[in-house]
Amino acid sequence: PKGIATGHRPPQNFLAWQRKTFGITADDRFTNLNGVAHDMMIRDIFQPLSIGAQLAIPHQADIYRPGRLLEWLEQVRPTVTHMTPAMGQLLCMAAPDGHTLPLRAIFFGGDRLLPELT
Repeated sequence: PKGIATGHRPPQNFLAWQRKTFGITADDRFTNLNGVAHDMMIRDIFQPLSIGAQLAIPHQADIYRPGRLLEWLEQVRPTVTHMTPAMGQLLCMAAPDGHTLPLRAIFFGGDRLLPELT
């Protein structure tokens, strides 16, 4: 949305670092919970496509209904997701106490991550 031109090398380096650091492989299943204008899109879309992993995209209306997004995550059973702290808070509010999401890795970005969310 800001119209900033950049080269391919920084995202390539980041994606390679993320794969190595967190053991991301073609067996992982990623989500795309953010719009394509959001900077997390690079990780959401290009990471799985660059390694042959799966990418799951919910209907837009389901993203903003916390209970429905939780149901979708349970059905699709992704292993890796990127989300904003606000979206994480909405998921926590929709989940019953002690509920664990079926995810191996959750990456947060776009805002300050408060300790109570972690």
